Amino acid sequence: MSSSDLRKHAVACIQAAFLLVPGLCAAANATAPVATADARLTRSLMRLDPAQRFQQICDVAAMKVIARESGAIRPDRAMLDALSPAKEKDDTLSGSGGAVRSKGHWRQMSFSCEATPDRLSVLRFTYQLGDEIPGSQWERYGLWR
Repeated sequence: MSSSDLRKHAVACIQAAFLLVPGLCAAANATAPVATADARLTRSLMRLDPAQRFQQICDVAAMKVIARESGAIRPDRAMLDALSPAKEKDDTLSGSGGAVRSKGHWRQMSFSCEATPDRLSVLRFTYQLGDEIPGSQWERYGLWR
């Protein structure tokens, strides 16, 4: 299995685990953190370096917030660094090169994700969806069906 395949598998596993833990990510405009994941998931997240953990919880927040706020889009994957690297400043991760997949289609996304200092809860997630990313560009960005 290539390192790219391993990353995709790890992302999918962590995202699936987050989706099974209700309340892990706060609402888009919440003012206080919500409960963190169960002990087993927290231990798994703590094995990641803080930057990876930050990326993972923001990927999951993207899916949850977009699913809640958008009637037609039901995200099953999010990659905040798909088209270009996200920028980290203090407890905020932001960028304009994110992508979210729904119903087999990827769309560009800009976002801002504010997390707790331990990177285990999201305080605020805002986003703006852009155009659909053509299938002919997926390989270039490491996207998949």
